[in-house]
Amino acid sequence: MLGVKPSDFSFPSGHSTCSAAASLVLFFMLPKRAGVPLLALGILICLSRLYVGVHYPTDVLAGVLIGAAAAAVVLFRVKNRAAPDGPV
Repeated sequence: MLGVKPSDFSFPSGHSTCSAAASLVLFFMLPKRAGVPLLALGILICLSRLYVGVHYPTDVLAGVLIGAAAAAVVLFRVKNRAAPDGPV
């Protein structure tokens, strides 16, 4: 464990949830030139939670799954949004 042992609940990992959701949305919305490094950064954030010792692997896995589900909802909504009827 690096640093102080956390005293609060760790399931699921909030850092993993947010980084997975954001990196997946950006990976699919941006050009691959920008999306791939951002996806790699999201993966590194998830792995860092294990390395630092503040989460169990199941905490990180659950966070990634929740983040991926949130990203899928966002991508679905963006893809199926209605086009504006007139000038904005």
